[in-house]
Amino acid sequence: MAASAVFLFAIIAIIGMALNKGPFGILIDTRNMMSLSRLQMVLWMVVILSAFITTALARVGDSRIHPGRYMCETVVNADGVEVPDADCAEPLGITLPPLLWTLMGISLTSAVSSPLLTAFKAQRTTEEDRRRKTAATKTSMTLGGETVEPASFDNALKEATAGMPEEEKPKNEGALVKKTSWTDARFSDIFMGEEVANFMYVDIAKVQNFLFSVFAVVAYAVAMAIAMSSAASVAKFFAFPGLPEGLVAVIGISHGGYLTDKAFTHATPTEAPPEG
Repeated sequence: MAASAVFLFAIIAIIGMALNKGPFGILIDTRNMMSLSRLQMVLWMVVILSAFITTALARVGDSRIHPGRYMCETVVNADGVEVPDADCAEPLGITLPPLLWTLMGISLTSAVSSPLLTAFKAQRTTEEDRRRKTAATKTSMTLGGETVEPASFDNALKEATAGMPEEEKPKNEGALVKKTSWTDARFSDIFMGEEVANFMYVDIAKVQNFLFSVFAVVAYAVAMAIAMSSAASVAKFFAFPGLPEGLVAVIGISHGGYLTDKAFTHATPTEAPPEG
């Protein structure tokens, strides 16, 4: 399983290099930041796929040596009905528990919904900025050409980054911050806010989602390793270990909180109070 995981990580790194975005390029989103939802998908993919590859290769190889172990027959249950032998399966007859499919579906939904919510927020807040600038222009004309600075996300970002070197200053798409180059992407992006109002601060919704996800991935990887090592034989291991319902529920709530937090704008620029 470890060898398969290393192989998959190598493929992921090659994909990132092929995109000219470095070995972690697959984690970088359209705003040149490392994405939490992408990291979660990669971790689950590596754990599940590496376990499946390892199990499948071992069972196919064992079936060539011991073909009789994979010739499954029917058995008679307590009701006198013939049913397939639950302790036997074809070489590639590997089964995944329903709750594991549920957990993977949660992660996939989060990975798909996250960029959609981000794009919608960028579009909506950019339009809000446009209306504010239009209103400021009309006010300026009313005042005989006097300059009126609108309370926009653009101006809020300029104020927030006033002390930063010019080459390190990010840009913005409405309320969302966007780095100028993929080389500015950092692993810390996974824990930081993504809006003008909070991009310099830790986002607690991201932190809790990250911790729950990492705990679940590590716990399942350990459970998988234990199940593989304790199996009586390769032929007898074809069902992946199950997951506690409580863990799946907690992960679902965690992702729900993360996506809900992402859907809302945390702060809107306000007009400065009049002097005097």
